[in-house]
Amino acid sequence: MRIASSCAFGTESVLKKELLSMGYEIASSRDGLLTVEGDITDVFRLNMSLRSANRVMIEAASFRAGSFDELFEGTAGISWEDLIPPDGRFDVEKITSVRSKLFSKSDCQKIIKKAMAERLLRAHHRRVLPETGEAYPVRC
Repeated sequence: MRIASSCAFGTESVLKKELLSMGYEIASSRDGLLTVEGDITDVFRLNMSLRSANRVMIEAASFRAGSFDELFEGTAGISWEDLIPPDGRFDVEKITSVRSKLFSKSDCQKIIKKAMAERLLRAHHRRVLPETGEAYPVRC
């Protein structure tokens, strides 16, 4: 699984040193975000050990979307049911859009939430998702 660690802009080199000193190989990096490969144990380990990271997140998927239809289809194609239980809360908390045609963050949030809900309803064989359980925040 790909694990993403975010950091303040300009502190990527500090985070990179931390990750390398812990024995991880950097899979990718960009402004404010470095990724490594690992498993769920590594997620917990990094979350507890990294001092320069703001957040440690699981990267569910990666795809390009040049239109709202492509965003919906790409999101609906992710196996959310493997990550979110039938009662899980899944708010699309943050959208980062750099040089994108899809500049309306609120529209992107709505489309992603709808695609996730439709996928989860089908996968969990439900008519309603109560969203009364644990929170599974989504960042894009």
